[in-house]
Amino acid sequence: MPVHPDTHAILSTAAGPHRQRCAGARNLDEAHLLALVLGIGITPLRLESMGANLLDSTIAFDLAEVDTAMLGGINLSPVSSFLGSRGLLLGYDVALSSAGVMARVPEGSHDSHLTGRDLLDAAVALFGRRHEPSYPFHPGSLVPCAHRVFRARGPVELFATVGVGIPKERREQPCILMEDVGVLDGTLGEPSLSRAVEQSVHVVAEIQGVPLERVLVGLRRREVPADHLGCALVACPYFLLPGEVLAPRVPA
Repeated sequence: MPVHPDTHAILSTAAGPHRQRCAGARNLDEAHLLALVLGIGITPLRLESMGANLLDSTIAFDLAEVDTAMLGGINLSPVSSFLGSRGLLLGYDVALSSAGVMARVPEGSHDSHLTGRDLLDAAVALFGRRHEPSYPFHPGSLVPCAHRVFRARGPVELFATVGVGIPKERREQPCILMEDVGVLDGTLGEPSLSRAVEQSVHVVAEIQGVPLERVLVGLRRREVPADHLGCALVACPYFLLPGEVLAPRVPA
């Protein structure tokens, strides 16, 4: 079962209060979506000499929120990492179409071609980027997010990664997220890290008694230069859609 069998019904009731902006989902027992977002923010160490170490750290975090998909300006509320039966996975169940409306992902694309990167790209397509926002969150929204964060001084290479396990029975079992952030070094390469994340999803699925259909893994990595601070962030929001993407656009 590649997509949620109730995709159309859930999508039709997943509208938030705003016409052109997303909103945080307040009740995860009702219709909502989940997006996968990874970001790594990098800032010069310019404030610690003034005795304000935490300010550089906060700036790096804020830059991570807008490194890829636009998550700036939200009040991030950390939650655990399960997508329930009333949730759709952005990029897997539905995605923003070329016509600018939210549509079901064609089932044929799930056979072998869909990757974790596609899910990350779907978030960028919907939310937009820092200087090119599409349908970002309403300013100040309280947004529940599956969340991990790690900071380190350069020179270092940081990574942020997320794996999502798709259950065989979407009406009865949750999708499972596993997040990881840290430093890539000579003993930890990208392939082994992706395998570890995938294996961790299977372990949690076994603990929770959730038979899985498949696991998808996405990863982001960036070099942090000397005299800079990097922040690796996984922030996967549970959210409601703008009304505009749920209805065909009317020509002016």
